[in-house]
Amino acid sequence: MSISSKTLKHECDIPDEIYNNTGFRMVHIKFDFFDGLSCTNRTSVLSDYIDGFELSSGIYENINNENEMVGYIIIEHDLFTSVKTNNYCEYILKL
Repeated sequence: MSISSKTLKHECDIPDEIYNNTGFRMVHIKFDFFDGLSCTNRTSVLSDYIDGFELSSGIYENINNENEMVGYIIIEHDLFTSVKTNNYCEYILKL
């Protein structure tokens, strides 16, 4: 039931109880395609984007100096993901 209603492919995709009880949440983000993907730890890269200010975990649009959206910045608890794309994501699903 949970697998089909949340479009999970396998029961291992369901977050475990310990993970959920610590306040973390999982999301499924679908892109038709993207130009690049990079991941690193959260603390080493945040200062490049926000001059050392703290941002809460979430999904942000990455805007260049010409005020154009060039992708997404995904700030997680301990991981920083940058997705370069000229297209908007197809959907974001909270699990």
